[in-house]
Amino acid sequence: MLALILVAMMSAVLFGSLSMAARTWDRGEDKASRTTEMRLTEEFLRRTLGNAYPPRDLNNLDGPASFQGAEDWIAFPALLPDRLGGELLYFKLGLAGGGPNSRLVLARANPPSSANEPLSFDDDEVKVLAEGISSLRIRYFGNDVLAGPEITEPTWRPQWSEKQQWPMLVQLDFTPREGPAWPPLIVELKFASRTMCDEIARAHNMCNQN
Repeated sequence: MLALILVAMMSAVLFGSLSMAARTWDRGEDKASRTTEMRLTEEFLRRTLGNAYPPRDLNNLDGPASFQGAEDWIAFPALLPDRLGGELLYFKLGLAGGGPNSRLVLARANPPSSANEPLSFDDDEVKVLAEGISSLRIRYFGNDVLAGPEITEPTWRPQWSEKQQWPMLVQLDFTPREGPAWPPLIVELKFASRTMCDEIARAHNMCNQN
């Protein structure tokens, strides 16, 4: 009887230890998977958004905006890597779905055939970057001429309204549905300097669009 009791107690302890180890392993696997997804997503966005490239016709304000930035989405043209053809495409980053089905998606569109043709983001050209992203917050650093003449130094702002002049930096904050928030992702727009132009030069159409 005593031996049976000892065996039962040892089995219970062993089962509890194995169950705890299994739960710890599963949590570790989930954390590693989320970390890998986070790093791959941030690396992809840093490369894609960093290659945002201003089109030549920035002065056509009636055409599709070359850069649009809101607090929870961003649209921009960018160059594909040379190994993928190096062509200029338009992208739009934002959240899709809601609740437990929320996800971070990147839509892609070909450049319009004419200056006045609106952009059309096809549903077939949507890439899911990350699942379970409950919120996306975007901020922009630069000197927005439309923000007012009293603002002369670059500042952070929750949206970008200037179509001709681009921000220098973009910060993206992701909050996943589970786990801690991702570290802020700050991306430098390498080609934003091509859009820098003062108001006098712009009024005389002297901005460099090469």
